[in-house]
Amino acid sequence: MIRPLLFLVFISTLPLWLHPLISAKPPASWQKIGTSTLPREGVTTIAIGDSLYFFGGYINQQFDVTPRAERYDIATKSWHKLADMPFAVTHLGVAKLGDDLWLNGGLEGTFPGIPLNTIQIYHIKEDRWSLGPALPQPAISAGLAYVNGMLHSFGGTQADNQTNSTAHYILDPKAKNPSWQKLNTEVPQPRTHSSTVVLDDQIYLIGGEFGHRIASEDTSMLHRFDPKTQHWQRLADLPMDASHHDNSAFAYQNKIYVLGGKSYRQLAIDNIISYDPATNQWEQKITLPARLIAASARPVGDRLIAAFGGKESYKHLYDGIWQLPIATLTGQTTP
Repeated sequence: MIRPLLFLVFISTLPLWLHPLISAKPPASWQKIGTSTLPREGVTTIAIGDSLYFFGGYINQQFDVTPRAERYDIATKSWHKLADMPFAVTHLGVAKLGDDLWLNGGLEGTFPGIPLNTIQIYHIKEDRWSLGPALPQPAISAGLAYVNGMLHSFGGTQADNQTNSTAHYILDPKAKNPSWQKLNTEVPQPRTHSSTVVLDDQIYLIGGEFGHRIASEDTSMLHRFDPKTQHWQRLADLPMDASHHDNSAFAYQNKIYVLGGKSYRQLAIDNIISYDPATNQWEQKITLPARLIAASARPVGDRLIAAFGGKESYKHLYDGIWQLPIATLTGQTTP
């Protein structure tokens, strides 16, 4: 009886948010609707119309990277192969500018990879790629946001993939000769593997980890950047330290949702939490269909779609595509 007793003592000492890691089951309203063509994690993700676009990602336990780009049609539940990326990368953000998708920096090739300052641009209507103005320095897991006609690339890690970057660059893509300019305002508590979400023309930097390649520590910090004043403000911390939810956080109906990620000594988590800027408070929601690190999740129409990621850990790639009625998450009917 000693071992069970010790286990119960261990459980009782965990923070309350960690108890779901051991006992939570996904709600019955999650429905598996398909499988991925290539299971992977750390896949750069964006929702456009009735489709999800996926770029790159790690494809095995050796952390090899694919240049694959795909579109998943939610209505038909079908995959469509797109033109491969110019560089096979992970650890990069994505922002939509008109009919183009801009992706910043990242790590090229098998981990630890080659740090890039490259801007890859995917032209949606033409299914082709081009290169944009290079960043002044490599950007690994840096935030990327397009607000009021300006593109922002900030934070992440430097070329050593360990030192977190305070740099915040902006670019006017419509300028005659566009080039990145460094803001005087630095990123506070710089970190990597955070989520970047735009809501009401404000940029939110959510969670993440300090360090990365050699040593790391997850954080619960939340910051908001006002592009007009160029001021960062610290807001209410997340309920837990969490990172690696880069592609599974989004804004919906004036709130921010964060799904899964990594916390507490590399444990994958299945938590879904929401943040209300009006009250500056977080709320625990339901859970994912599995504990997922570096997964992809976005709302599409009246559904929430979750895919990819590492199940339980980085070593077990997840191939399921799941959907959930968005009202189950929000408690409201869709507009």
